Amino acid sequence: MIVLVGSTTARLQLRLLPRSRTPLLSFLLFGVFQRYSSTKTGKLASHGFASMAAMSSFPPQRYHYFLVLDFEATCDKPQIHPQEIIEFPILKLNGRTMEIESTFHMYVQPVVHPQLTPFCTELTGIIQAMVDGQPSLQQVLE
Repeated sequence: MIVLVGSTTARLQLRLLPRSRTPLLSFLLFGVFQRYSSTKTGKLASHGFASMAAMSSFPPQRYHYFLVLDFEATCDKPQIHPQEIIEFPILKLNGRTMEIESTFHMYVQPVVHPQLTPFCTELTGIIQAMVDGQPSLQQVLE
């Protein structure tokens, strides 16, 4: 099993449903991303990956599943410290078919900076009402 962790600053600009706040991929295995076959491409393309059609072949995978994470965190300009996770999505991809088999998605109530900044809302698409009353990161991890 491989776990990939993304962040707002490290994210590749490959969103499935922009601003939908559905826990879909914002990035994938970038090194492998250019090697999908057209059948595998079609499966992910059906989830909104238009650029997948240009990819060639997908080599056999050593792993049965991939877990893809794309955290969103509190942010401001200039940067605030500490940054706190406010969205915790995970996709489970089948390593052979590259189909999404299951998802997990939780919004997280920030503790140190409980009020989202306008910059954070603009950047992430997450509004205050989405995190208010949600579990803390510790609760989500349990």
